[in-house]
Order: sequence, then structure tokens, then C-alpha cells
Amino acid sequence: MGTAPDFVGSHSGDVTSNVDEFSQWVGSRHVTFPLSSRSKKSYSTPLPEHQKKEVVVYETELAGRIIEPCDIYVFTSPSNVEGFLIENQVPSGAITIAWGSTTEQALMSSEITVNHTLKKSSIQELITLLKTI
Repeated sequence: MGTAPDFVGSHSGDVTSNVDEFSQWVGSRHVTFPLSSRSKKSYSTPLPEHQKKEVVVYETELAGRIIEPCDIYVFTSPSNVEGFLIENQVPSGAITIAWGSTTEQALMSSEITVNHTLKKSSIQELITLLKTI
């Protein structure tokens, strides 16, 4: 989009280490967080109130749809997990892939076995993993 980011976490799939890294990078700066209505606020929560402004800029609505059983499921967010579970279950023996640690936690909270969690949360990492399965 023509704008270079000022901060990129070292381990995009590991929210906990990135949040710590981000908090250190922020220092005494003030930050605006454009958020979803269902945001986990992982990056904004650790910052003091006087350093942050949280602005909901879009609504995330869950829409359950029946999906035919598959061999592999890739879940990209906690709301993706919630929406899927409205009408579906992960079949026994299916492989599940979590797009980062927050999605992994959402899957485990729903008692879904996670077979793989992306560490860098990138399309290239997913493609490489799928080629090995």
C-alpha cells in the first residue's frame, strides 16, 4: 500500500513475544489501535491507558455455514474458529493448523487438537507445511 511499517515483530505467529517486543519498541510513544469489534486487544492491553487509543473500525460478524468434512483445516483467527463451530465439527483424524498462537489457544479452548501452529504466520510457511503433510 506504499507505506512501510515502523514495527514488525520477530515472530509473527507468537503473539506473546511480539507483544513484549512491541511494548519495548513503543517506549513512551502514544499509539492508536484500529480494532475489530471482536479484537483480543493483545497488543494494546499491556500499554497504560494514557499511551493508547483503541478505535473499533470494523465489525466482525460470525456466519455459520455447513462445510463438508475435510482432511485438513486451517484456522486463521479465534473468530474463524467460533464461526466454524456454529455449524461444524472437526472430524476425528482431521489435521488442524492454527495461524499463530492466539488461534491455537482458541482451538484448544474448544477442545480441538492442534496438529501444527504456524510460527511466522505467513502464506509461504503454510504452503511449505502443506507440502510436507
